[in-house]
Formats: sequence, C-alpha cells, structure tokens
Amino acid sequence: MVFSYDPLLVALSVLIAAQGGYVGFRLTAQVTGDGDSRDRLLLMGAAASLATGIWAMHFIGMLALRFAVPPRFTALPTLLSLLICALVVGPATYAIHAPLQRPARVLVGGLLMGLGIAAMHYVGMAGLDSGVIMANRPGFVAASLLIGIAGSSFAIWVMQQGHNRAPLWAAAGIFAFSVAGMHYVAVAGMTMNPLAAMTPPPPAALSAGALALLVALAAFAISAAFLLSLLPRHGVLAPEVPKAPAVPGMDAIQVDQNGRRIVLALQDVHVIRANAHYTYISDAQHEYFCPLPISQLEAALNQKKFVRVHRSFIVNVEHVVGLRRAGDSARLDMRCMVHRKIPVARARIAPVKSRLADRDSGETAPSASVLLT
Repeated sequence: MVFSYDPLLVALSVLIAAQGGYVGFRLTAQVTGDGDSRDRLLLMGAAASLATGIWAMHFIGMLALRFAVPPRFTALPTLLSLLICALVVGPATYAIHAPLQRPARVLVGGLLMGLGIAAMHYVGMAGLDSGVIMANRPGFVAASLLIGIAGSSFAIWVMQQGHNRAPLWAAAGIFAFSVAGMHYVAVAGMTMNPLAAMTPPPPAALSAGALALLVALAAFAISAAFLLSLLPRHGVLAPEVPKAPAVPGMDAIQVDQNGRRIVLALQDVHVIRANAHYTYISDAQHEYFCPLPISQLEAALNQKKFVRVHRSFIVNVEHVVGLRRAGDSARLDMRCMVHRKIPVARARIAPVKSRLADRDSGETAPSASVLLT
C-alpha cells in the first residue's frame, strides 16, 4: 500500500521529541550523584520527559501518515507502549550517572534508551488499526535499532560535555533525530496489505492535525511541569540578583537563602556545587544559592584553598576529612553537614592528593586521613 506524510506533522513530531529531550537532559545534568531524594526526583522527571517526548513523537508521526484508511489506535497497546518506554528509559537516565567509566555509561545509557525507543515503536504499532496487515522487513528493523542506539549514545556523550546550554541543545537535537530516524526508517520498512473486506471507519471526532496538536501540547505541558517543579526556586530569581564581583583575592561572597541576602566568608565555605548556570554554596550546616557559574567562581577563588574535584564540585581543602577510593574514581569525606561525600573525578585524584599533602604539611587545618584502597 502506498502512503505519504503530512510534512507539518512530521516537523511537529521532531520538534516535540527535541523539547522532551532538552528537558530530560537538562534535569539529568543536574544530578549530583549523591543519591539523595532530589537526585531521585530529577531522574524520575528526566525519564518521564524523555519517555513522553519519544511516545508523542511516535504518536504524531503515525498521525502524519496518510493511509487509504485513516489510522485508528487501540487504547491498551498505545498506553502500554508509553509504559514500556518509561520503564526502559528510566534505567537509561540512571546509567548516565552510574559508578562506571564514562564510555561504559554512554554505551549502557544509549543501549537502554535505544531499546526503549524501539520497544515503544513496535508495541505502539501493534495498536494501530488501519484495515491493513502489517509486516516488517528485517533489514529495516536492524537499521532502525542501530539508529536509535547510536543516536541516543551520541546524544548522551554530547550532553556530558558541559553544563551550559549549547551541549544540552545539541544533545536534544541529536536525540530528536535519532528518535525520528528510528521511527521513520522502521515505517519505511513496513509492508502493508489491505484486508479483503475493508469497512469504512466511523467519522473521527477530531482530525489528525487537531489530535496531533493536542498530543503535542500535552507532552509540552508535562515536560514543562517537570522542569519548573524540579528547578530550584532561586533559578527564577537569578536574573534579578545582582551578581557579586568575582575577582581574584576576594574573601567573601554574596549568597541568597529564601530571598534573604547573606555575605558568606570564604573561609566558612565547605562545598560549591554546580547546578545548571548557577551554583549552591554550603557552609558547615546550610546550603545557599549563588547566581555565579562554577567556572567564574573557580577562576576567582584562592587556588591554594579551593580545588575543583569534579565537573560539578569545588571544595575547600581545609574542611576535607579524608580521600577514599571508589571504583575508578574517588570520594572526599567532608565536615559539611549538607554534603558529607563528594565525588572526585579520576583525572583529578592526583591533584587533590597533592593539595591535601600541601595542606597537611603546612598544618593549616587538622590533618586529614587520606586513604586510597
């Protein structure tokens, strides 16, 4: 059977996948690896946004098809495809921050995400009722799987290149084209033979375009809700907070706690944690919002006291209790009540050991127990 596409709905399907991918990757990028309740909420929100984007792309992509008989969707397989997608994509978002080497995280996350996209597609296709018998050509099935897995892996790799918006937007675009590529290649490999007796379907309550628009709006609303609810409240206020000058040699920094401005002495700072385009700064007991990005703070801080131990963390070496091996990386034990354990990237273990040794030799703070086992 010959079919064609509505180009506007095709474009909408790719756009909604990109939007879901951007929100999912942005939430994933904020996971610190501490394993706390906020990390779990971020991973849940990321998985839900990614799964919704994938499913909405598939649904709108099928509405973009122009069959001789308009497509109808069976409720159970259609909803089951969304559930399966969420159940597979969830572990994929967790794998991005799993205690594995970076290539392994990318491959495992990409494999699971690609399989989730494919499972959603083929289960969803089983719920399509269009008066035809459908079959899939094996070569196209293999090609669609390869596109989904390779594209998802590449998107995850790009997303991990930084915390600013450029890698996130690039990853979202790659993710959208991998989802759409998997879908449309798989559809191109379908053979559709009409049934001997085809009865005309009852008139639809909504046109394909109107239904696609409703699905797109619902998917956008779901992703936006996760983004707005899981981003810190201070993220909205950040543009209105005057940025404290970050100049080498400064001895204090202005922070915010529940809308109240506080000047925090740098000697009291224990941990600085990146969160998107701003940071959180912790003293012994509290965590405060700071509108400055971690890169700007790193350039301004006293390099003898503060060290970047992870792409998301800077610590004050005076408040480090110990350094311990954790797989290929390591962790710092801190006196901070907010962040007791801080991940240390493998490439930064040697500089951190050296900085701690210099500190202990100068006896500027109580000696730390440095254990690498």
